[in-house]
Amino acid sequence: MGIASKIFGEKKSGDVEGYVDLEKYVESTGGTGSAKMYVRVGEIQRYEDLKEFTDYVYGGNVLILDFTPIAEEEVILKRITNDLKKLAGEINGDIAGIGNNLMIISAMRIGSPNAQLTVFTPHGFPEPVNERRAIGHGEPYGAVFLKKLWNKYMTMEQVAKLGLFIIKFIQDMKLDNSVGFDQEFLPQVFYIPDMKIPNGFSHTSQTSQDELDKALLELYEKYPIKELPNDDVQHFLNEVSSKISDFESLFKTGQFRI
Repeated sequence: MGIASKIFGEKKSGDVEGYVDLEKYVESTGGTGSAKMYVRVGEIQRYEDLKEFTDYVYGGNVLILDFTPIAEEEVILKRITNDLKKLAGEINGDIAGIGNNLMIISAMRIGSPNAQLTVFTPHGFPEPVNERRAIGHGEPYGAVFLKKLWNKYMTMEQVAKLGLFIIKFIQDMKLDNSVGFDQEFLPQVFYIPDMKIPNGFSHTSQTSQDELDKALLELYEKYPIKELPNDDVQHFLNEVSSKISDFESLFKTGQFRI
């Protein structure tokens, strides 16, 4: 069974090779809503293969890339990862790892000026994150903190600190060995601001697609998606460490009792 089959189920007749039409997928699985993108699943054998796949991400689609064949080629893998991070920056998109041999590269803000996040279900179907969401092995612990501490009026910096606190708490308390970080690979934090659309900005019959694309590009440059530098991430981690120490002291001093 191939990668696409593992993620999306057996391939149905009529599918485009290497693609999953999300709109048809919703209909066949009884889901609601519609999707206007493709998910392409590809296996990369060498660095030269990368160009073929990234063209589809530039088109506003999602790429799930299996790099198992080059997993042991440290230099090539690092070069590909750096190129994909650069690509994600150019399209106001994102890149994420799944397990030890998969990457997802996705464009953001497709068709909307507002900040957007999308999570992929185990079946590969994208779901919007409208408020807050914890994912992965640490989800049971993260969901508790999010429910109690998150609110829609928080700034991006406050949400970043909350996310880092949750990750560090799970790691320091040894709640799940698969959740954590080290000094070489700190957690990734992205700021995704809403874009403020100027008055009179609209797509009329007199506006060409080139003019609209140019105007949107200017907005993207004015309100960029920014990944926090490691120094800033480390600074936030240092700040939230004291909160975890407060938590631990309640247990050690016996102040927290049932």
